[in-house]
Amino acid sequence: VVDVWEHDASDGGYDSIVHVAGDVYAIAYRDGTAKVTVFTVNVDDANGDITNANIDTQLLTYSGYECNMIHVNNNIYAVAYREASTYDGFIETISIDSSGVISDSVNETIEFDIADGYYPKMTMVDYNTVAIVYQGTGTDGYLKTYNISSTGDITNTNASWWEFDNVNGGTPTIIHIDGSMYAIAYRDSSGDGQIKTLTIADTGIITKSWIDSLEFDTADALYPSLFNVTSNV
Repeated sequence: VVDVWEHDASDGGYDSIVHVAGDVYAIAYRDGTAKVTVFTVNVDDANGDITNANIDTQLLTYSGYECNMIHVNNNIYAVAYREASTYDGFIETISIDSSGVISDSVNETIEFDIADGYYPKMTMVDYNTVAIVYQGTGTDGYLKTYNISSTGDITNTNASWWEFDNVNGGTPTIIHIDGSMYAIAYRDSSGDGQIKTLTIADTGIITKSWIDSLEFDTADALYPSLFNVTSNV
């Protein structure tokens, strides 16, 4: 470990971090009052030293769990989370400039699921389209796409959606592979780990069938995570 900073002494659940610019990073998390909070901080890229103070902080609209933040375009960032009392799923957009200053208010809020929005994970499809996977009602697995403008406005109606597993799509995650190719990993009804590939067009239209699949764990695969190593690996 190079450096450590306790950014919240009371609670710091469900952290999600994204690079903003230079040494500036943004973190979304559930704070000590249960609110979803975004703050920015400096981390020296050369030596890993953390500046032990926030640059800026912004509370989002609701209390929540399972935060996931991504950079959308320009100064726009999106945060998805499950609301704490109703368990509904929300996406909110905020602006963060290259120095780490956060807009004084949320740009836009949409409810991506009015019943259950557990474990949301997002990835970019193109410069103004985001894909989100999550565990919905009945623990089924869902994939939806939304258009987000350069000012953070979200089109309230999803561009496309697919219930990719109608038995169990537990704790899913998604990653962009190449071109229109994406992979989703999740925990199936037997608790086993599945990774499956599909295509999503730049417009957000989902091809609602799998290209290929692999059961990567035949025993238990809770909270899978995907990341690129190099090229198509």
